[in-house]
Amino acid sequence: MDEFLEGVIVEHMETSKREGGIGESFVGILLDLHNEKDGDIFIDRESFEALLVDLLGAGTDTLTTLLIWTMAELLQHPIGLDFEFIPFGEGRRGCPGIGFSAATVEFVLANLVWKFDWELPNGGKSVDMAETPAATLHKAVPLLAVANKYS
Repeated sequence: MDEFLEGVIVEHMETSKREGGIGESFVGILLDLHNEKDGDIFIDRESFEALLVDLLGAGTDTLTTLLIWTMAELLQHPIGLDFEFIPFGEGRRGCPGIGFSAATVEFVLANLVWKFDWELPNGGKSVDMAETPAATLHKAVPLLAVANKYS
């Protein structure tokens, strides 16, 4: 992970040297704050990388959790039309990556449903929908499903 983050940071630094500015990306803004040692806000390299890890982790964890819950609902209700959720929050606390996330979830879910016929293992009839309270609402019992490839 450190090598990946270092690569992202170095790439942004090299781009800024070539193009005469870092730009308005999240990494670019953090680089500006890191480089302004005399400014009001300074971010050291360790904090810089920690923020990037948080950003990547938040995007990955929430997308995975949303896909798991959606698959659980689809297995529970094969029509797939009788559940509601707000997967990205709303208002001021809404996810800033909602556009990217929604497109990613739609793409992954469409491929999973299109290429496989899903069923519960051992002829199961229902999915345990118990949840664990946390910042991201995870299933208490992992989702187990059998994917049969369409022929």
